[in-house]
Amino acid sequence: MKSLFVNRCLALLVVCAALLFAWGDVAQAYPYYAQSNYDSPREATGKIVCANC
Repeated sequence: MKSLFVNRCLALLVVCAALLFAWGDVAQAYPYYAQSNYDSPREATGKIVCANC
């Protein structure tokens, strides 16, 4: 009976850990420090503007 309780607790822990990793925050591909320097992060040609590149 005790092993059944332990197995259920471990299964719940695994599910919670999986949900934690699956629902993480979305990463921003364009760095914030580069976004703050320009109104539009792209030139007229479509090239991404980056003062730090």
